Amino acid sequence: VSHDWPRGIAHHGDTSQLLQRKPFFREEVESNTLGNPASEMLLHELRPRYWFAAHLHVKFEATVKHGNAEKNSTDENLGSTATPTLASGPSNSTTEFHGLESNEGVCPNSSNMETLTEQMTRFLSLDK
Repeated sequence: VSHDWPRGIAHHGDTSQLLQRKPFFREEVESNTLGNPASEMLLHELRPRYWFAAHLHVKFEATVKHGNAEKNSTDENLGSTATPTLASGPSNSTTEFHGLESNEGVCPNSSNMETLTEQMTRFLSLDK
């Protein structure tokens, strides 16, 4: 939860709808100055599942998809770098991505795998 929006968050949701509701945001959205740079850094470093903010007084939803290219994180418990690989089941199942590479020879399990949903932040800002 923060007061300010993370800088750049407008590019991860329905930007055209946001600008219809708040046309005076256009210049800041286009110059990527809408939002707080410190909050943007925290968003990409911490990768929370949810982020709530209300400072701009408009309902806006966004999904930030974090990837290994954005942050090549090392799993502190395993000493390994997560590499996304596709694990799929029957056609009706949900596809998950798991980090399966381990430099220490430790097999990943459900308690230490990074799934695709853990690599996304769902942002929500509410109106007054």
